Amino acid sequence: MKNIQINIIIIILSVFTSIMINAQPYERSDYYKEKGHELIKKAGDKIKSYESLILDFKYIVENKENNIHESSPGKTFLKGDKFNISLDDYQYISDGNTVWTYLKDVGEIHVSYAENLEQSMNPVYLLQDFQEHYEAKLIRQENYAGELVYLVDAIPNQPQSFFKYRTAIIDETYTLSYIKAYDRHGGTYKIRIEEIHKNPTISDEKFIFDKTDYPDMDIIDLR
Repeated sequence: MKNIQINIIIIILSVFTSIMINAQPYERSDYYKEKGHELIKKAGDKIKSYESLILDFKYIVENKENNIHESSPGKTFLKGDKFNISLDDYQYISDGNTVWTYLKDVGEIHVSYAENLEQSMNPVYLLQDFQEHYEAKLIRQENYAGELVYLVDAIPNQPQSFFKYRTAIIDETYTLSYIKAYDRHGGTYKIRIEEIHKNPTISDEKFIFDKTDYPDMDIIDLR
């Protein structure tokens, strides 16, 4: 579970039972791909337009074949390239240069360069990665949690553990509703935003690791 959470956690941000509606017919076969890339770009630009964000989210893991359904609440603070993410017994703190990963269950704190985790831990870089290294395609529109959303699938150009990311983008506002990752064993990993606070005042101290807050923890420097 630890490796899965580290790789997918900021799928974050998925920010924000479905009633299916018919999609509008389109004239060109490539429209779906063009529209998918356009929506991903607009969602990324929307996130980048905020100086800071606080997101309350729910992390949901499901595998119907193995009868797995787990959900956990989480919270994310974002400010530029800085972040502070809490989920269960895990916490991720970054000042933009360094990432401190707190693993409460094993009593360890791992220290890494931010650039090594940036793409998987920051939604801006995740959406940029979708634009550059994935084939995006609009699937349809549907109602989700009372909002009309676009469903866009992002398929990686190179094989990886997650073969597809489904992104729900709210119509008109281009705000992320959720991102859901699919593995090759029937598992799905989804982060759904419960609440979002736009441009809140967040002290830079929120993104600085203070080892006095974590007494008796083993600090492992992986840099």
